[in-house]
Amino acid sequence: MRFLLCLLPLTSVISSLIGANPAIDAPHFFTADPSPYEWPDHPGRIYMYCTYDTTGSFYETKWHVFSTEDCVNWIDHGPALDLKDVPWATEKAWAPDAAFENGMYYFFHPASRGPGQGLSTGVAISSSPTGPFKVVGTEPLLDHWHDPAVFKDDDGQCYLYSQTNIVKLNPDLISLAEEPRELQLIGRELPERKEAVWVFKRKDIYYWIIAEKWNEFTYWMGDNPYGPFTYTGIIMPTLGQGNNHPGIIQFKGKWILFYHRPHQYDNIPRARRIHADYLVFNEDGTIQEVQPTKAGVSFKN
Repeated sequence: MRFLLCLLPLTSVISSLIGANPAIDAPHFFTADPSPYEWPDHPGRIYMYCTYDTTGSFYETKWHVFSTEDCVNWIDHGPALDLKDVPWATEKAWAPDAAFENGMYYFFHPASRGPGQGLSTGVAISSSPTGPFKVVGTEPLLDHWHDPAVFKDDDGQCYLYSQTNIVKLNPDLISLAEEPRELQLIGRELPERKEAVWVFKRKDIYYWIIAEKWNEFTYWMGDNPYGPFTYTGIIMPTLGQGNNHPGIIQFKGKWILFYHRPHQYDNIPRARRIHADYLVFNEDGTIQEVQPTKAGVSFKN
C-alpha cells in the first residue's frame, strides 16, 4: 500500500512506502542519478541529490534534494538549483554530486552550454544541505566533465572524478589544485560507452565504480585515490535498456546501493525512479553482486 502526503509548502512531499522499491516513489515526478550522503552536522538522515525527470526527455531543467531517516519516508525539499540560474548553461541538468566543507554545502552540477557542446561541471554553494544553492562565478569549474563524483578522503582532501579522470580540489572546493589527470586502470579495457562514476573507501580500500555501456556496474579496487585501480568484478548486471547510475553509502551500520530504473508512466519514456538494495562485502573486501529486489531497504521500526 502506498500513501502520498502533501505538506506546506507545496514543494515539500513525503513519499511513504512499506519498505519497497522504488525507494523514492510519487506520481508525476521521477528521480534518477542518486548521490546519497549522511552529513556530519545532520546525522541519522540521508540527503539525496539527484536528477529530476519531468520532461520525458534528456533535457531536464532542475535538480532536487530529498531526505529520509528510514529509507521509506522521503521528503522532497524542492529544487536545489534551477538551470535558469546557471549563467553558463542552457540545457541538460544531469547527474549532480555534493560535498560538505567549512560549514557549507557544495553542489557540483553538470550541464551543457548549448546543443552539441558536451557537458561542463560548475559549483554552487549553500549553508543548508537542501539549498537553495547559489552558483559560483559565471563559468564552469571544468569543461568536458560529465557526471561529477566527489570523494573526500580521511585526511579531508577532496577529489573530483569524471569517467576515467581525476582532479584534486583546493580546500575551498571551488578551484583546482592541479590539472586533471587520467586514472590508471588494470585488468580490463573499458567500452567506449561508460559513465556514472562513484568512489568510496572502506577499510583502507578505495573503490572506483563505473556504469559500463551506461548500465552495468563494475568495480575496481586500489590503495589511493589516483589508483591504479584493478578490475575486481560486477556489482550490478545490466538492467534492461537505458542507463543506470550508482550511489553508495553506509547508513546505520548497513551499506546501501542506490540506483535508478525506468518506469513507464503516462507514456513518458524517461520516467526513471531511484531504487535501493543492500550492499554486502566479503571478508577480503570484494563485493557480492546485487540483484534488484522488490523489498528494497528499510530502517523503519
